[in-house]
Amino acid sequence: MKKIDWETYKDIYPDRYIKKSPFDDMVSSYISMLNFLSQMQIVILEIGGGINGSISEEYSKYNHCYLLDPFITNCPKEYIDKVNWDVNFKFDLIVCRGAFNYLSINEIKSIVGLLKPKGLFIFNTFSSPSEGTRTYEKDGLHAGYETTILEKNILKHELHRDNGDIISHDIIFYTSSEIEGFFEHSLITKESNNNSDYYIIRKTK
Repeated sequence: MKKIDWETYKDIYPDRYIKKSPFDDMVSSYISMLNFLSQMQIVILEIGGGINGSISEEYSKYNHCYLLDPFITNCPKEYIDKVNWDVNFKFDLIVCRGAFNYLSINEIKSIVGLLKPKGLFIFNTFSSPSEGTRTYEKDGLHAGYETTILEKNILKHELHRDNGDIISHDIIFYTSSEIEGFFEHSLITKESNNNSDYYIIRKTK
């Protein structure tokens, strides 16, 4: 069994995790809105975006985009730089696509502190943990099956590839009440889409 390699994640993992989603459309609409309201480029941080990032090239070219992802080596070409949690400047917008459930509680609680006054943090998560087995496709072709088992608040995920490889990683499940507690001093908006929740956190000061 192998541990997940985030450098090759987009080459191996199921299409459904990687393809464009309504969350991506929502992020683009918020970037467009912030650009319109400020009439200038904004400063964006993406947390856990991987080797290519997830912010569309249309917006990453125009704005000042940074990446916080300790599991990859290089910065995506349209982003300015990779940063760490101790970055010493603030952001108009922080985006976390598919990575919130890999963050520790301390990391989550530190995010609002990275925002400018009235800045936004937008992320997606799942409404409830889903256990079971399902087949999966890669590039439209059958590629294997995946299994998920819940142990307390940890989802144990395994990818069983047709070539015999088994790749595993853990996902942390945070309840909606826990998430609301993390951001209790901020304005919280939530939208739901099937088993996905999209959160918009606005720093109030």
